[in-house]
Amino acid sequence: EELQPEYPPPVAILPIGTGNDLSRVLGWGGGFAGGSVVPVLQKVGEAHAAYIDRWLVACRDVLPEGRPASLPAVGRERKNLTMCNYLGVGIDAAVALDFHQMRERSPHLFVSRLVNKAWYLKSGTVNRYSRLCHGLPSSIVLECDGSSVEVPPNMEGVVVLNISSFGGGCDLWGWASDDEDDDLDEAEENNYDGGQDRNRSTLQRTLSQARPSMQDGKLEVVGVHGSFQLGAAQVGLYSAVRLAQASRVKITTRTALPIQVDGEPWLFARGGEIEISWKSQ
Repeated sequence: EELQPEYPPPVAILPIGTGNDLSRVLGWGGGFAGGSVVPVLQKVGEAHAAYIDRWLVACRDVLPEGRPASLPAVGRERKNLTMCNYLGVGIDAAVALDFHQMRERSPHLFVSRLVNKAWYLKSGTVNRYSRLCHGLPSSIVLECDGSSVEVPPNMEGVVVLNISSFGGGCDLWGWASDDEDDDLDEAEENNYDGGQDRNRSTLQRTLSQARPSMQDGKLEVVGVHGSFQLGAAQVGLYSAVRLAQASRVKITTRTALPIQVDGEPWLFARGGEIEISWKSQ
């Protein structure tokens, strides 16, 4: 990207990480089994190039209320990142942050992909950052394409997805079913005289029919209940709550919260905002 070549070359993935979500959606598998890379290189020669959206994640301080917009925003920028896979705020980032810090403290304990997954499971059940995620809906403000989006009161995390694989193969957005459409029809009939409920039912129907793509210039935003539910998603027993589909997402934090972008976590201080916008493809 820094060299800005006239013809950007296609890039293949050798999945040697723990989750390998981008590798999964691009068809390179969930993990390299080891041995010779010659078969992999042969597949690279036969593969077709696919496009994927890349997103700019701008992390900055929130300007104080009443401050003139004409004044320069000195010290406002915290960091800018490029996202390909997903961004998480709350419980999923808490698990990733606990795992990351454990690996930094004791790297000798992380000797294989299988062992790494076992330690990740431990972080999912007991970690010191999960308490920060209780009451998450009151700790953040979520905006999608300039409109405020309500986060249900029982959520402990919000995940912004660019691809249909999360945390080692989970499809948090999922697919619509006939039963789901029937439930929405019934909800609309029961709430025909309630404006807010009717609007919510209409939104849910729109989201139920949305089909995610990694090259459509849109992001899928979901809410998750907790680490136990994320574990259930690994075996297909849980789908997250669909909140929005948008081309620009902004999250403002009122308290310190764990954040992760493409699996890289950190603790995001309160009084900050994260804005995700399309960067390139």
